[in-house]
Amino acid sequence: MDAPLPPRREGPAERGRAASEQRARPEEPEPQPGGELTVEKARSVAEQAILQAQREGAFENLPGAGRPLEGLDRPHDPDWWARDKLRRENADLSAALPVVLQLRREKAGLLEAVLALPTEDAARAHLEDFNARVLADRRRPPATEHSPPVVGRVDVEEYLARWRAGRPVVEAEAARLAAEAAEARRAHEEAERAARPRRWWRRRR
Repeated sequence: MDAPLPPRREGPAERGRAASEQRARPEEPEPQPGGELTVEKARSVAEQAILQAQREGAFENLPGAGRPLEGLDRPHDPDWWARDKLRRENADLSAALPVVLQLRREKAGLLEAVLALPTEDAARAHLEDFNARVLADRRRPPATEHSPPVVGRVDVEEYLARWRAGRPVVEAEAARLAAEAAEARRAHEEAERAARPRRWWRRRR
């Protein structure tokens, strides 16, 4: 019976070839814990989280509970969140309007703004500044062919005549309101003094 052959020792060439084959062999991906995440598994996890939150009372006493959702009867608006935020915060978007629309809005309240000014010179300067901004807007080329029409200038002398006629009424109303405020303040101070406890001291004989 022949004796078994001794194990063959690998030389440097064989070891290098084996290392190259090992590097060239693609690595198998490691199995992920829990397997692949499917739609069913995701839905189950979400439902469990909702049930847990319900047990903890996370959905109790929420704002709007028992009321229908707002906007269900309106068409879909992709910017609903921005419009709702501006409405809640009562934001003023007048500065974001085109200049011609800003001037139109300003012209609608121009007489009231002029009547609030104390002197005729201040009223004249305000009106002339408005007309200058109207002319500057006219010189600006329109952004599109559908741009809103330009705003007309105001008659400075006509507005000043209305200022002279209406200013005494405004001053009388302001004086009346100031007198009422002073009277209310005086009555409040007297009521506070009357509510203070009085102290009595006995004279020692």
